[in-house]
Amino acid sequence: MAERIKTKNLSEIVLREATLTNEQLGFKGHTSVLYRAARTQDDSGNVIQEIHKPGFTVVTRGNWVAALAIDQSDSTILGVIQLRAGCLHETVEIVAGHQEPGMTIEESVLAELREEAGVDEESSECFQIGSFYPDIAYATFRSNLFLVFFDGSKLHEQDLEEGEKGLRLVKVPVKEALENVRDLNGNPYIFGDSQSKMALLLAEPYLRERDLI
Repeated sequence: MAERIKTKNLSEIVLREATLTNEQLGFKGHTSVLYRAARTQDDSGNVIQEIHKPGFTVVTRGNWVAALAIDQSDSTILGVIQLRAGCLHETVEIVAGHQEPGMTIEESVLAELREEAGVDEESSECFQIGSFYPDIAYATFRSNLFLVFFDGSKLHEQDLEEGEKGLRLVKVPVKEALENVRDLNGNPYIFGDSQSKMALLLAEPYLRERDLI
């Protein structure tokens, strides 16, 4: 089916854009805002679709990495508790961060596992299970999802950056987490973000292969 669906790529799209820098926005880190207008045209030059709204913005930043970290000894997920400004609530999420400049996505996710969760590369198995656009309408970045199996008896101390000092770890049974994300009335603050939910659903076949659910 996918081969029959034709979508236009960037080279076929008439694009006008201007970027506000981090300094102009007063942001620190990886985020900037892009003011973008674009349209697609057919072979005769007729406009098919156009995006051009006053104030229409696109967030640009480095790609994300996220890891569903599973302790095989007790079939639990290592979750990170953190306060989120968007929902004004503490949430439980999988280990996640940004792809750091000069690092591959694999190197970046292993660094996040060490820093946020104390998971050692030598005592774990890590592989990618998918990637997706968290918000394809308003953002340019992709999230790269990994599944990690680790030995819970070999965890190290967290090595958190200054702005992450309040992060706490919690272990959630795999079966309980899957049931919660599938339940329309489930707790939205436990693996309810797009990265955690997508990673859990993509990981399910691998978890069944290892009799973890």
